[in-house]
Amino acid sequence: MYLSPTSLEPAIGPEGYAAVESFRQEQDHVFAESWHLVGALSQLRKTGDYVSCELLGVPVVVRNFGDQLVALRNVCAHRHAILATKPKGNSECLKCPYHGWEYGADGMTRKIPGAKNFPHFNQKAYQLDRFSVGTCGELVFVRL
Repeated sequence: MYLSPTSLEPAIGPEGYAAVESFRQEQDHVFAESWHLVGALSQLRKTGDYVSCELLGVPVVVRNFGDQLVALRNVCAHRHAILATKPKGNSECLKCPYHGWEYGADGMTRKIPGAKNFPHFNQKAYQLDRFSVGTCGELVFVRL
């Protein structure tokens, strides 16, 4: 075994490896900007195919909208219900199971049941967050 005549001070103390604040900083400064594997292209071949997961505490759904893969926050902007409740599947549209709001590839509402009850509806205020999607071979990645 090699023994060095000098040693370096540790970058963080032992308490830093289990500290909640260190964990949060690592998520914010290291993992938030990273690409995260969410599935395979074979799961998203057909229009309406989707995969859903949670990345760093953020519910995400990646869906095939016909000509493109789109990653959106998997939470309805109206009453915050989870949109895609299964880990993978196929659906005719991205629709909230609670009140039936439907969303398009841009994250904007497409259909709101009882829309007349929202006379001054601000569509931009009820838009789903959109995330970057990328592929490498058969793998699909999302970056928050």
